[in-house]
Amino acid sequence: MNLNVTNKELKERALNHLNKNWLKAAVATLIAYVILGVPSTYIDIKTDSQIGSLLSCLLLPLTYGYYILFLRLKREDKIEFDTLFEGFKEYFPVLFTLLIMYIFTFLWSLLLIIPGIMKSYSYSMTCFLMADNPDLRYDAAIERSKKMMHGHRMQLFLLDLSMIGWFILSILSLGIGFFFLAPYIQTAHAEFYEELLKEEADGVDNSRF
Repeated sequence: MNLNVTNKELKERALNHLNKNWLKAAVATLIAYVILGVPSTYIDIKTDSQIGSLLSCLLLPLTYGYYILFLRLKREDKIEFDTLFEGFKEYFPVLFTLLIMYIFTFLWSLLLIIPGIMKSYSYSMTCFLMADNPDLRYDAAIERSKKMMHGHRMQLFLLDLSMIGWFILSILSLGIGFFFLAPYIQTAHAEFYEELLKEEADGVDNSRF
């Protein structure tokens, strides 16, 4: 069952929010990439890959901040770089919630690729939910996301799939385009989340895939 809004409308809304914020969004994405990717990659090359993987795990709260940055862009039409580091204010609850989410996704992926993809979409609203519900952490946040996404995974998957053209352009631009594609996707997901909240408020039964 789809939301009462089309993916085209969600993408148009996302673009409207990004119109005056593309540069900041790209810079925020670059900052997140550098902090998350460069140190661990350097350690992998120079020393031990296990240490690099551990560092990547310890920096996971930055992923939470990246999600929240675009939720606030959707709601407030502005980007503040310090939002990227919001997850470090509640470091361990955010870290362990994300670790649980990624472990669950990995375990489902061991069965087959498709179950792993399905679960990743089931868990996709976890960070947004934690931002709006400070007491919602660990598996409670994940379960809430699963419930919220039940019946809507396919629409979100199709939303992402509709950006395949941007993905191709990003490759052709030697990767530079990804610094603009990632904000587009995250803002569209924030729009999707807000529509899910409206549906919950209306008490709609989303009982399908």
